[in-house]
Amino acid sequence: MNEDVRAEDGGQVADADAVLPLPLEFEALYVATQEAFHDYALFYLGANDAAEEAVHRAFLEILNHWSAPARGEQPPAAGLGDPAPGRHIASP
Repeated sequence: MNEDVRAEDGGQVADADAVLPLPLEFEALYVATQEAFHDYALFYLGANDAAEEAVHRAFLEILNHWSAPARGEQPPAAGLGDPAPGRHIASP
């Protein structure tokens, strides 16, 4: 038995491995800043898995609000305070 009922009916089945199109500017932001965000998260959180999860969630949040400025809206500014005063990464 096929787990996808649509396949049995001859209907189209979504490709689970397909890459979703992202705004080009968002991809550029990710490529340009992901490593620095990861380094900061790793320093602050102390574990690679936690840093990767934090950066992934942050970029998903950015993507969720990506089109707000294009529509003339202000994206939400929750959580933009300094999380640990006095604890900063030195500039390279």
